[in-house]
Amino acid sequence: MRIEIIAEIAHPLVNRFYKSQGSRMRARGGHQVWVLRNPDIACALCLEPIGGGFWLTSLCTAVEQRHQGLARHLITGCLDHLNSPVWLFCAPELAPLYLACGFTPAAQLPLTLQQRLQRYQRHKRLIAMQCTSV
Repeated sequence: MRIEIIAEIAHPLVNRFYKSQGSRMRARGGHQVWVLRNPDIACALCLEPIGGGFWLTSLCTAVEQRHQGLARHLITGCLDHLNSPVWLFCAPELAPLYLACGFTPAAQLPLTLQQRLQRYQRHKRLIAMQCTSV
């Protein structure tokens, strides 16, 4: 298994991975995209620079490789290389995964994320989490 950051020119490769997994997630311009290869992409996540840190906008593990700790391995490997806070919104049932990766419920969010969370919570239950251990 190998964790690597993907250049923006290769984002379409990650988007094909997301699509193959039935996900609507997408790597966009400006995102920092990390993948775990096993040997092909088995897990991917996108970080959007925001408010002096990053917003984890998407995380997807290949369906046939779920429940093997790949997402946790990718998240912790990625966090080891960052020197800034990371925030995310997740469904309540995913909170244990993020807690195991060092995230805690967010005490404070950058204003742009506060506004997004309020909009998103109109339609679904989400928890805001943060990881500031750098």
